[in-house]
Amino acid sequence: MTRKLWLLALLTALLSSSVGAADRFGSDLEQESPPPFQVYIFPGDPIQSVIEEYPPGTTFIIGHGIHRRQTFTPRDGDIFIGESGAILNGANLITEFVEFGDMWIIEGQTQGGWASGECVPGFPRCGYGEDLFLDDVPLQHVGSRSEVGPGTWYFDYDNDRVFMGDDPTGRKVEVSASYSAIIAEGARDVVIRNLTIEKYAGPGQLGAIRGNDSVNWLVEYNTLRLNHGVGIVIGDGMIVRRNLVTRNGQMGVSGMGNNALIEENEISFNNYASFDPGWEAGGVKLVDTAGVIARRNYVHHNRGPGLWTDWNNINVLFEDNIVVHNRGPGIFHEVSFDAIIRRNHAMFNSPLPAAWFYGAQILVSSSRNTQIYDNHVVVSDEGGNAITVLQQRRDGGRYAEFFATNNVISNNSIVFMGNMGKNGVGTDWDVERFWREAVNTFENNVYYLRPEYLNVDFWAYENARL
Repeated sequence: MTRKLWLLALLTALLSSSVGAADRFGSDLEQESPPPFQVYIFPGDPIQSVIEEYPPGTTFIIGHGIHRRQTFTPRDGDIFIGESGAILNGANLITEFVEFGDMWIIEGQTQGGWASGECVPGFPRCGYGEDLFLDDVPLQHVGSRSEVGPGTWYFDYDNDRVFMGDDPTGRKVEVSASYSAIIAEGARDVVIRNLTIEKYAGPGQLGAIRGNDSVNWLVEYNTLRLNHGVGIVIGDGMIVRRNLVTRNGQMGVSGMGNNALIEENEISFNNYASFDPGWEAGGVKLVDTAGVIARRNYVHHNRGPGLWTDWNNINVLFEDNIVVHNRGPGIFHEVSFDAIIRRNHAMFNSPLPAAWFYGAQILVSSSRNTQIYDNHVVVSDEGGNAITVLQQRRDGGRYAEFFATNNVISNNSIVFMGNMGKNGVGTDWDVERFWREAVNTFENNVYYLRPEYLNVDFWAYENARL
């Protein structure tokens, strides 16, 4: 038997088909609906084929073990629950190698070649989705065969050949191949629970869970790790709750879904592939959303912003998050509209000397109607800013002009550990008009400084770059 089907629903249906007293006497007593089918999927079973054997709304139990290179599309109401140790893995396991001088060759790798994204200098292939994993560690993908050495590898896409610079003897070697694990295609009311999803080869902006056009999904208690692009891409009404989203190549969570809830997740150490954070990388980035809530998340050590709303987001709520040690702004509300940012701990983000008003623990950029209150902010002695508002020329506002006004920063505690960093407001565009029309208020905040830095100016109202 290749899979186990519990027949409780069928048994219930058979029993209820007998004519009973309630039927004979026309009783209107409500009958309980039979429980849904539960279908067990073993490693090696083709998940998509199994799904198609059963009606929408079926519960599928993903069995313990590695389900390698599986990609599937749920139907409305489907539920997918992983047993302890159930792993969806998007990579080929490699066991055959050809030694070639000081390199090793892997033949027959026909996947890939799809690239998307902008890279930091020195990492020209960050946008390609394929990774080579040596004992579960992704190696750096270099731009030519001549650059291959220990810790690096090169994919010769034209000849379906991989070159690696480390001796694979006795090691686990995998090359990622499948782009996504789960693809929404408009499915509604789907549940994804208790799965580990790893080593999928999506390029920049492609998710291992590709929920772009999902509706009302629940994604909870999963681990998303070592996927080259994004761990989870959200859709409308998606609840992303209590997941570990860590060590993905570009970003932890992204998307354009309205009325989504991102709650109680750990989102950490993302952007191992060295995408340019100015393009898009880091913890969470949301674009063109309405009504999104991010609360009680632990967002840390991402190579880019922690929580980032960019471009025409409205009615955003960031509350009770811990956002620390990210290599970019902690909480970043950019070219967007009405938002509440409250009761967050934003600390030690952007630990480098900040350019102008960037690199803040909380940054509002060319956005209006933001309420920032009751947050605890700490600026590292290595650099970064505290809470800043800036205005630049940005076109395309959906609800109004992108204009930094009516932002109120109040009742926050702000700690400077060293003698660097600023609070304040600045603009590098349409200076006269900005200072004439924009209203941005700092009030009732409490600032903590070291005694030796009492004469340092931690404030700035700037019209140009410092």
